[in-house]
Amino acid sequence: LTENVNELEKSVDKLEEVEGQLAELAGDRSNADRLVACVKKNQELLDKIKKNLENRVIHDMMTVLMRADRNNDFTIGPNELNMIIFSLKNIDGIEFNEKLFRELLSAHGEKYGDDGVYRIDGAMRVIRNLLDPDVPEEYNVFNIRTEQLAEKLKH
Repeated sequence: LTENVNELEKSVDKLEEVEGQLAELAGDRSNADRLVACVKKNQELLDKIKKNLENRVIHDMMTVLMRADRNNDFTIGPNELNMIIFSLKNIDGIEFNEKLFRELLSAHGEKYGDDGVYRIDGAMRVIRNLLDPDVPEEYNVFNIRTEQLAEKLKH
């Protein structure tokens, strides 16, 4: 009987040790749940930051278009087009495909005559392709590079 009691006490001690380990794991589980929640919240914040940066870049591009129309006739002549392209190449946070921009502007720009004058809303339509998530990256005139912009903002 004494031997059985001793054996049971050892078993109880082992069970208490296992119970303590399980309780510790359960505590770790709540920490893991909190970590997962923090990671999700962080991703939500990063998505919002990226969206804000995208909106800033789009605003900058529209500003470039409107400022290039020096005579306020809502058309883009050859000189204005060159100014626009130069300015678009220098917007932080975007990768600009000049060749594709010119091709799309020619295809969708509603020319005025044969002298290379386009309506400004045609250029705006080209910029809107930035907003279409269905357009593959290689067919985008603009690809937002928020990581480049974020890196520049750090410095």
